[in-house]
Amino acid sequence: MLPYTLNGHHTGHLIVYADVGLVALELSSDVMNLSATPGLPAEAGLRDVIMLKNKRNYPAEFTWQPVLGERGTAFSIRPAAGIVEAFQDLECEVVFHPSYHAPEDGEFVVQVNGGEHLKLRCHADLGPTQVMFMERRVLFGQVPLHLTTSRTALLHNHSQNHAFFQVVDPNPVPGLTVFPVQGVVPVGGTTELQVYLTPSAVMKFDTRLEVDIRGWRTIELRMGGTVEPPVVDIDVSSFHFGGIYCGSSITLPFKLINKGKTKAKVVFDLSRFRDFTLKFDADVMEESEDSLHPGTFKATIQGLSTMKCQLEFTPTEVASYDFIVPVNINQTEAPTPDPTPLPPTPAPSYKSIHHIIAPRPINVTVATPKRRIVATALRQPLEMSHHNLDFTLPSGFLRLETTGTKAQCKATLLINNSGKVLNWSLDSKGCGTAVEEGVFQFISSRGVPFLSPREGGTNVEDMLEPGQTYDLGVNFCPTTPGEYSAKVPIILNGNIERPYQYLHLYGVLHAPKLTFDPLAIVMTPVPLSTSTSTDLTIYAHGFTSKSVIDVELPEVEAGDGSKVTVLDVTFLEGQTIRPISGQHGQETPITLLCRINFSSPKPVSFTKAIKFVDSNGNSFSVPVTATADNCLLTAYPFVAQHRMDFQIVTEQGRTLPGNQSESKDSLNGGGEAVFIAVESPVRPPGTHTSSSTSSRFGVTSSTYEESEAVTESTYPSTPRDGAVNRATRGQESQVTHHDHAGDIATRSLGSAVFPNEETEEGVFHHEVLTAVQRWITLHGWPGGPFPVLVPDGLRSGVSKGSAADAAQDKSSKTPATNNQKKNYTKTIYDLLAHLSGRPVPGIPVNQALPSDPTERVRQLHWQHTTMMTFLRTQGASISHIKPEFLFEPPDYYRWVLVLARVTPRQYKNLPTAGGVPLPSINPDPLCSNIYCVGERILLSWLNHHYENQRHKIWCNAQKGGVPASRWVVNFDYDLLDGLVLGAILAAHVPFLINTHLVGMYTHPSTAEQCLHNALKVVTAFRYIGLDYDIQAIDITDPNPVSLLMLCVHLYQRLPQYTPKTTVEFVGTLHETVIRQVQLSNPSNKPLVYHAIIAGQDARDFDLPKGGIVTIPPKTKHDLKVNFTSRFLRPAQAVLVLVGRRAGAATGTTLVFNLRTVIDNITPDGLIQCESPCYQLKRVDLEIFNPFKESGEFKIVLAETVSLTDGGGSNGPTKKNSVKRIRSKVDHGQRKVKVPSPTVAEEVSTDLDVVANKGSSSQVTAFYVECKSVHLEAEAGSIISVDFLPFHLGKFQCSVLLINEEVGEFIYGIDATSLLPIPSALPYVPSRHSMRISSGAAAGTGRGMFGGDEQIIYWTCESNTVLKEELIVPATNIAKERALVIAAQKGMSTVELLRRHVTDTLTSSTVTAAVRS
Repeated sequence: MLPYTLNGHHTGHLIVYADVGLVALELSSDVMNLSATPGLPAEAGLRDVIMLKNKRNYPAEFTWQPVLGERGTAFSIRPAAGIVEAFQDLECEVVFHPSYHAPEDGEFVVQVNGGEHLKLRCHADLGPTQVMFMERRVLFGQVPLHLTTSRTALLHNHSQNHAFFQVVDPNPVPGLTVFPVQGVVPVGGTTELQVYLTPSAVMKFDTRLEVDIRGWRTIELRMGGTVEPPVVDIDVSSFHFGGIYCGSSITLPFKLINKGKTKAKVVFDLSRFRDFTLKFDADVMEESEDSLHPGTFKATIQGLSTMKCQLEFTPTEVASYDFIVPVNINQTEAPTPDPTPLPPTPAPSYKSIHHIIAPRPINVTVATPKRRIVATALRQPLEMSHHNLDFTLPSGFLRLETTGTKAQCKATLLINNSGKVLNWSLDSKGCGTAVEEGVFQFISSRGVPFLSPREGGTNVEDMLEPGQTYDLGVNFCPTTPGEYSAKVPIILNGNIERPYQYLHLYGVLHAPKLTFDPLAIVMTPVPLSTSTSTDLTIYAHGFTSKSVIDVELPEVEAGDGSKVTVLDVTFLEGQTIRPISGQHGQETPITLLCRINFSSPKPVSFTKAIKFVDSNGNSFSVPVTATADNCLLTAYPFVAQHRMDFQIVTEQGRTLPGNQSESKDSLNGGGEAVFIAVESPVRPPGTHTSSSTSSRFGVTSSTYEESEAVTESTYPSTPRDGAVNRATRGQESQVTHHDHAGDIATRSLGSAVFPNEETEEGVFHHEVLTAVQRWITLHGWPGGPFPVLVPDGLRSGVSKGSAADAAQDKSSKTPATNNQKKNYTKTIYDLLAHLSGRPVPGIPVNQALPSDPTERVRQLHWQHTTMMTFLRTQGASISHIKPEFLFEPPDYYRWVLVLARVTPRQYKNLPTAGGVPLPSINPDPLCSNIYCVGERILLSWLNHHYENQRHKIWCNAQKGGVPASRWVVNFDYDLLDGLVLGAILAAHVPFLINTHLVGMYTHPSTAEQCLHNALKVVTAFRYIGLDYDIQAIDITDPNPVSLLMLCVHLYQRLPQYTPKTTVEFVGTLHETVIRQVQLSNPSNKPLVYHAIIAGQDARDFDLPKGGIVTIPPKTKHDLKVNFTSRFLRPAQAVLVLVGRRAGAATGTTLVFNLRTVIDNITPDGLIQCESPCYQLKRVDLEIFNPFKESGEFKIVLAETVSLTDGGGSNGPTKKNSVKRIRSKVDHGQRKVKVPSPTVAEEVSTDLDVVANKGSSSQVTAFYVECKSVHLEAEAGSIISVDFLPFHLGKFQCSVLLINEEVGEFIYGIDATSLLPIPSALPYVPSRHSMRISSGAAAGTGRGMFGGDEQIIYWTCESNTVLKEELIVPATNIAKERALVIAAQKGMSTVELLRRHVTDTLTSSTVTAAVRS
């Protein structure tokens, strides 16, 4: 109850009623149909948005729940939960994850906390596809039994939609397997099927491989081949070694002969006879001895070839051998009987495959060569106590006063175990320089040294009686530090050709040396003038005296040719080596810790050696690789590692104002952005940053955290579709020091190693890798988008042909199949040639790589070296990448040419929106230490359009008003709310403002609102055909490199959306007008365009031949566009033609403005009426809705009048012809200036006020009581129009029925105003005047005078003059009544009720308002 008081005396109250309802949400649609978006990869899925609307005054909390059917669901939705504020809306993204078995229908339930649940049904349409095999057939030829032979089959997608396939039978032939069984063939791309054949029986087959394409048909590929049994032989009948002394060895050569046409794998099992070993002279594809099964020797021999082998017998104990060599051929576990004929019973085929030649497997017994080995191990006649003598001398050995120490002399004892006299000797002439020069000196048992061969000495020899011993000494006498070795043959009884045994000598004289951990330093690329450091551990070995280590730093050549010193070394604990172990040197290495600092004010990229020099002048070097560049693409690893302790500021250390500045001048007055360290109590000024790969990775938390949950699909989804599991700080592993060689080698690679994907840094690098793959797929190829997998696709794309294809072309008479394959094969050299505008010189792209593994590696190493030299000439900072690194996933070289086309010259030629010129760019390339010229151009482009568009887009925004000004200085956090990207779209594609951008949250404060904005932007991309694989989560969870590449894509593509010309459509309302847009293809390749009509009135335009336009080479094509008008106002739309890949050509985007003019209007019906002046006439007008939609139509009256003289006739009016009138009804919109045809009359009106174009004092003559009428589709109704003229003449009224969504139509009324009915005169009785009533007139026979009492009759005599005075009323009563009626019809319902209560409906104030 609400009390009130009037004038301080009269009190009363109002009763207020309110309905308290439940919290409720509404869906923009109960059914969602998802279709494929051209240009997006298959992993992106099918995507669309659904809007949740909250029309009530309380926030609504919601949760999405999927309804799982028998086949699960392939749909997911984001955000899975959230809050929709009061009187607001929120968009959610629905994603269909396609696969061959993914169900096309799904359902979700929206659970509203405290309200009713809603259901959403989803349906996915993958669209038509067309997939073909690139080969007509796959020929296996002759394949070996029991061995695996592989072939590849390529599926090529010729359609405009991704194709999902499944192999009908992955095992059509026994032993044949196809992988993968399911998969996807991207648009314009290929998918490789691996076909493996491991036959277990001899057979001949010719069959079909069937692959079912979802939504299309089953395609077939013919495959055939012949399985051949192996035929391998050995060229010797048996191996007879005879008697061999234990400890000695003997080798028998033989040849392994493959008489078959297929390769054979031969396995010799000598595991039971370890004294026998095999050696193969030729390179075998496997290890000669199986490490898992010692004594087993393997060799693979090609068809019709011979391999040289050696069987070596080295007995260790007395024994006698007589056995058959166990030989296994092609994994056949058969014994070694004679060859058997083929068995008569074939094995049947159980597959339901229509074979061309049904395979009939035949089991055979593989014959293995039977070779006998006979050998006897005899007792050693001469026994040696030591066969190996090793010497190790310290580094200070040469400076000792005496050298006759036991450490340099060792001996072996020779014993005669036979019953005969033995003559033994050492063959020192063929032992190498160490024996010849006397480094190893032999000592007799009497202590007398033998002379070396260079000193003229003879062989060392002597004689031993049975049971006698001989102590043979060896002195190690090196003159210089180093390693020495010798293999000395021992000869018995003068048998020089067959040495009895060998004495192995090895000695090393250590020298003082320095070793380093890591072995090489690869520093993380840093921005200019940014200090980074890496710790280096120096190990000092063998120093016997004090030594001071000095450092020699290299000079580096900068990009401008100047020499600079950018490295610095600091010893953390001194640089002096102080050994403490005496004259033999320090046994445990002395450790020195130093720190290598790097900072460069100019761009450099180098690999140089830092020399560490001891006091004796000995130098030891460690290579250092470092890069400094003002480019985010180069320095992104450093940015990733130090996002917590570095920030972007303006020059002179002033922090950028960000969104606190509202001044437009702030865009030009703050200087350039620089990247500097954050000064805090934890991090004092001047603290250097470590760039070692073990540094902890931290990321500052965004203001907008990611939504907590995502409704997961039961089918595989892309990695970006869900939250990434990231390691927290507590979970990060601490780096400890490891001394083993593997860890040192890994640490030596430094930043060239891709981080662990489970770490935060690894996640960042993986996002960069995804962005690179996305960008290369879209921009990297001359023929338009081409799907490629990075890095696998680039690493394998080094040649367009293979050795197998070359061999097949050589054997086939029709090599066209492989030629077609080459046309669709893309290499990394095609990528570089397209991006740089010039081919990589000297690389034979079309030449197949060698089949020999060694030669193939050499060829690849040379190609990689040539390619890296080419990249360096283009400005790539890849000094830390070695050619051999490219055999593994590379990192930096893939995207060095991304910014090559963002240049100041191109920037100046960019079209500007609204005539506002783009700001100038500082020409100094070193004005920013983090951004290169291209990146600064992008930032300036973003800042300019955001500042100029934010007021235009969101001046009347209902979700926060105009956003605050901001200074965009980075490519992650400044873009995560989507507003800057929305402004860029609005500047180039203005029609997106009302349809997509105006509904964005301008001050987002929750994750759901940020995701809402990102969905708006991504939906706008897809709406205009801007095919870039970007998802909303990529914007809300920003990666600077990923969004930088998105900005590069927008920078290159959005200017193409500037309309080329305007196509005008002139016609009558509701008439279909046809115009043609002529497209020309000057190239030699066909062009395919996807046509889109977008804009406010896009539904009024139509492409009768569909949205796919194909233009043959060297021809022109007329594209028909139909327009059917529904409104009187000019319609506006945009025709967008987006080029799609068709073979090797892709057309550029074309945009045309579509404008319309309604030059005349023909009413749908016309009615005529007449009425005396000041008299109300009601006309019933039958109307009909010509549209196929129902709606509430607003009624608007527009009238014209043709005045006549006062003596106009009151007779019947002549029928007027229908006049065509030009409409100027603007519906509150700004009218576009168009050519105006000559028309007879013009009508001007708006939706609320009707203005008559006659005299300013005229009053409207037509009225309608109902302001609107509801009409069903193609149905009729009746409305009443009142005609109340105040002047004589002819009136025309146009009745407009308007619905802003459905359309407009018009009816006409032609009305005539007759003379008004005579007014009554006051009667004054006199002797000459009388008033005769109708009855009296009838009684006296004066009917000729009528019977109207308002008539005064005068009588007079003939030839007399009659004079009477008439009293004429001062007020025209009829007109006054008409004015009252007109005033009442113009009143609102409330005003009518008020005047009715106060009894002032006919007061003078009513008519006064009308007269005014």
